[in-house]
Amino acid sequence: MKKIFKIMAFAVAAACTAIFYAYYAPPVSADYTVGAVGDVYNVSDFGAYGNDKKDDTAAIQAALDMAKDANGKITVDIPAGTYYVNSRLLIYSNTTLRLDEKTVMRRTNNLDYILVSGEDAPQRQKDRLLSHDITIDGGTWDGTPSTTKESKGVIKIYNSDNVVFTNAVVTNICGTHFVLFDGVSNLTVKDCEFSNFIDYTNTEEVYRTQVFANLNYWSCEALHIDFLDKSSSLLNGRPYIPCKNVTVSGCTFKNLTSGLGTHHVFDYMSQDNISVYDNYFENCTYDCINAASFRNFKCYDNKAVKCGGFLVARRVDGTVYSNTASLVKNPTGKYYDKGKFSGSPFFYGTEISNKSNLTFKNNTINGASSHGIYVKSSNVTLTDNVISNSVRNGIAVWNGSKAAINRNTVSYSGNNAVSVRQSSVVTECSRNTIKNSSDNGIYVNGSTLVTSKYNKITGSKFNGYSFSSGAKALISDNSISSSSDHGVYISDGSNVTAASNDIKHNAKCAFAVATKSAAKITYNNISGNGSYDLHVRSKSTNVVFNNNGSDKNKTKIDSGCKATITKSKKCLKPSEFKIPSKMTYTGSQIKPNPVSGLKKNKDYTVTYGANVSTGEGTMTIKGKGDYSGSFTLTFSIVPKRQTITKTSSLSGAAVVLWQKDTRSSGYEIDYSTSPDFKNSKRVDLSNSASYCTRLSGLESGRSYYVKVRSYKTINGNREYGSW
Repeated sequence: MKKIFKIMAFAVAAACTAIFYAYYAPPVSADYTVGAVGDVYNVSDFGAYGNDKKDDTAAIQAALDMAKDANGKITVDIPAGTYYVNSRLLIYSNTTLRLDEKTVMRRTNNLDYILVSGEDAPQRQKDRLLSHDITIDGGTWDGTPSTTKESKGVIKIYNSDNVVFTNAVVTNICGTHFVLFDGVSNLTVKDCEFSNFIDYTNTEEVYRTQVFANLNYWSCEALHIDFLDKSSSLLNGRPYIPCKNVTVSGCTFKNLTSGLGTHHVFDYMSQDNISVYDNYFENCTYDCINAASFRNFKCYDNKAVKCGGFLVARRVDGTVYSNTASLVKNPTGKYYDKGKFSGSPFFYGTEISNKSNLTFKNNTINGASSHGIYVKSSNVTLTDNVISNSVRNGIAVWNGSKAAINRNTVSYSGNNAVSVRQSSVVTECSRNTIKNSSDNGIYVNGSTLVTSKYNKITGSKFNGYSFSSGAKALISDNSISSSSDHGVYISDGSNVTAASNDIKHNAKCAFAVATKSAAKITYNNISGNGSYDLHVRSKSTNVVFNNNGSDKNKTKIDSGCKATITKSKKCLKPSEFKIPSKMTYTGSQIKPNPVSGLKKNKDYTVTYGANVSTGEGTMTIKGKGDYSGSFTLTFSIVPKRQTITKTSSLSGAAVVLWQKDTRSSGYEIDYSTSPDFKNSKRVDLSNSASYCTRLSGLESGRSYYVKVRSYKTINGNREYGSW
């Protein structure tokens, strides 16, 4: 629907304004009163000048000490210059430490931190935090070591609440973490840079032993977010203190071992509400993010370039989405075999292990030096990911894991595109695109594939599907073509049902059943395969082969094997039926009528899905009479035409309201000075609960045209209703 309005000078629409401020209101701590900024102190007034190359520790500490007797918050300014610190500075509650962008804090004693959190009272109490409301803003924190022995980090804040670290550069740290936050609640790290990890003596030897020999993947995260350890005297007999309510965003991590997180896994406690988004990682030798014992973990819109691995998630609950990782083997040329260690070091694109429960969607991983995604003893949902050029498997679900694997694109895997092993269960593996695997497209060993359908598997060097070691599976409605061996290979006591698959142009057999396996193979479309459509061998005696393709099925049953084979009928093909690609939501069941040269209810029957809500609609075609086969066709049910309910013009702006559509995924709003919407501008809202938006930057006195449409995201693609 389109409307026209003229820009005038009116107050903003109260309803829309109220929604905006209610949604974006910042949280206020319940524990501490948020007061004014308070007094401002400049370290130069205490004798720290930044241009005399003298030790500035005492002068800066004197300025920070002003917080002890302050009635409220204070700010300590450190102007541009280079300041030398020989022993740790203490920062107290209600303090903002503000550094100029040209300020450099340089450590002269690499055995101590530059800055740590101080205690509020002479006597620590078991039931209180050490500090709260601390902000560290700006400057370069330079840990340049005086030797090549392991140093401390430059900043450590522990057992604290309401902490902000922003606009800072941290660089030149030898053999350890850069900045440590241990047991901190309500932590924000924003727009910082962490760069240049420096090797210390025997670093390579130590890492090679710990990482490669023991496969422990331990590494030094530059930004360390961790529990306050029970061995610390700071706890006064209290148990571990976790971090919680942590946000890391807009940061850059370059030339490091690992970017951020912790490698410490605990089975009985978690760090809660950890969000990592919009960060950039480059040349991280190991993993960009180490997430261990994180609960309600959100990781999105991060980018990794030339790193060893992207994410290690151990005992993690949460969602990882919309990240991009371009990985390389040995990105920094460090910690790999140089004659002292035998073996080939490798890293997973993403590791999900230790009973994690994770949703992993819309991520891109290229070039992992082992598996693209490795799932071990965990429960995962893998959806709409793009995995390419993995040295081993594109997706590996092992060690008793449970997974749903849908709508992923996996290509050029060094082994299998999807590998399911060691008593794992894949509840569904559907609508995936699998190309050019060096071994099998989908490989199931000693595990269960509950259902696998609508996959497109092409160009596998061995088999499209391969089942072994007692695997169980139901595969249907898949397209399997151009494998160098078999379309489907079933062996070692496996039991597989295969129905309504399109299997063609595989070099050897469409189906090969071997080594005491069982198979029920019905209503498949088989054509153009090499040796046989079915080959039963190696004492397999429980094989049913019914109504597959045409009467020209080529079968071979070896001595000692048995198979029940019935005459094939003509097999229906999806290409023989045409249906609309999308239908509009009506509130009732939608039943599109297929167009075909065949006769309904004589040659085929049709059954429909629920097809009421917006989303994907389905209809199943099943052969009848002289025709066999069964397959499901899909179409999109899109939102109904949108209605604009009100427009209000302002000075240089306008507010547009429309009919809220909770069945949609979002809205697009186009506006222009031209009725044909030439050179129009667009507002994109991805919240179906929205029903208004403010258009800014408009010219007063001019007429504007506006139109709105709803959209629904279906299988990763937007499907639009009418304007």
